[in-house]
Amino acid sequence: METSLTQNDGMLLKNAVAYLRVSTIEQVENYSLDNQLKDIQRQAESTGYTIVKVFNEEGKSAKTAKRPQLIELLEYCRKNKHSITAVFIYRIDRMARNSDDYSLIKRKLAESGIILISVSEPIENSPTGSFVEKMFSAIAQLDNDIRAERATKGLRSRFLEGWKIGKPPLGYVSGKIGDKEIVVNDPKAFNSMKKAWELMATGTKTLSEMRDIMNDWGLRAYYKGKHYPLRTQTVSRLFKNKFYMGILSSKKYPEEIKGKHEAMIDADTYYKVQAVIFGRNVNSIDVRYNRDNEDFPLRRIVKCTCGMGYTGGFTKYGKYGYYHCPKRCEDFKNRPYGKRNISNDELEKAVVALLRTVQPTQESLDYFTYFLRKKYYSKIDEFKKRRHKAQDEILALHNQRTVLAEKNVKGIISDEVYKELDAKFESKLIAAQVVKNDSILEQYDIEAITAFIKNLLSDLGKAYLHGSLEQKRFLLSSIFPSGIVYQKNGISNQKISPLYQAIQGVTTPNFAFGAGEGSRTPDVHFGKVAFYR
Repeated sequence: METSLTQNDGMLLKNAVAYLRVSTIEQVENYSLDNQLKDIQRQAESTGYTIVKVFNEEGKSAKTAKRPQLIELLEYCRKNKHSITAVFIYRIDRMARNSDDYSLIKRKLAESGIILISVSEPIENSPTGSFVEKMFSAIAQLDNDIRAERATKGLRSRFLEGWKIGKPPLGYVSGKIGDKEIVVNDPKAFNSMKKAWELMATGTKTLSEMRDIMNDWGLRAYYKGKHYPLRTQTVSRLFKNKFYMGILSSKKYPEEIKGKHEAMIDADTYYKVQAVIFGRNVNSIDVRYNRDNEDFPLRRIVKCTCGMGYTGGFTKYGKYGYYHCPKRCEDFKNRPYGKRNISNDELEKAVVALLRTVQPTQESLDYFTYFLRKKYYSKIDEFKKRRHKAQDEILALHNQRTVLAEKNVKGIISDEVYKELDAKFESKLIAAQVVKNDSILEQYDIEAITAFIKNLLSDLGKAYLHGSLEQKRFLLSSIFPSGIVYQKNGISNQKISPLYQAIQGVTTPNFAFGAGEGSRTPDVHFGKVAFYR
């Protein structure tokens, strides 16, 4: 803020400007702008100067020289160096609390032939005065450094006590208990943000999809008093913030502290999300856009002899559905005119008849479901052992990180080495948490799944006719991985997958599944697609 004052005629050679500065705290400690200006005017009048302009710096710290009114003052003095002879300040620390900044400001004024006058400190243009001036400047810096150290220690102490330093993340807001700032739940965003974490942990959404969903829910980023739609980078940062699971971490301090705020999620949810973000979640579901038509489930599965998958369509008026080779190949052209297009009903009947020729015997199904149960419970035991081992590893990693942080605080290892080692611990921790959280098999009822599979395989034709589009395509692709070839006289012998060949050939519980062409025992994905949808 600038204030122009009337010049006194006859004293143009001793015109001066005044620079006043006060911080919010100093305003109540009798350093007000009015008090500073009164003392400056009194000193100026007694020494024959006229204050022609006043620069007021309100609520600004003198830690740096980047202050609007100070910059404007220096520019004003440069432009009016022939009429301004002095700059009055109340005290040296009003101008700068850094001795280097003070020396730089004084030198810039001296280049314009302008001197600096402090009304409360005996600065003279002599060796003794110069020494005293530098001493006062050093005292101002010492005072500033002491304040900064106290503030730093105060912040660190607050951090170690479990209180958030700085702005809380989305879902939380700053609150107060007496004079103490705390972090509380944001009633407008807490539940939505918690729902976002839970959805991300399922592994079914990408960061960009979560961005759109969270924006639709009304979640917004807050910056400089304004709200903005979330960006993908912002969403990524939010889902990597340990604050949500009740942990305080900081780039300034090596420790990770249990916060005093309410945790939004548990550690398991946090590390599941990390696994999804870093692509380590083997249980994430592959979600693709389905372009298939419900009216033509055999498109691209049934193929022409030329190798092209059949396409489907309706007659001109949409009354009849049919399949045909999109390539219009020689085989297509050589067929009788009425046989070039295969009706929907005709092709489905041929496929159903084919399925019933490959379904296993009842004895084979009994042995197969017995094998599945045995394999399932064996895997459950194996996963339990892995989770116990992962839990021990997690505890060991937490202890090692604590020791690492203590060594960094004591100066035994540098910050650079600490960050590198800590990042490795974090990576191992995420991997161990993924193993610990791997409970996908336990979510399914093996008895219900085997009963369903037994019922399904006992009549494959019926399973096809009553299945959804996805179930039909899954069933056919599982049995005929290379597709089904339709020739002039209908469907001939087709290549059956090794898995179904194995099911058909089961005659004893000791039969070895998984042989040939890398096939393996069917996992619960079969149940997920066909049974639980």
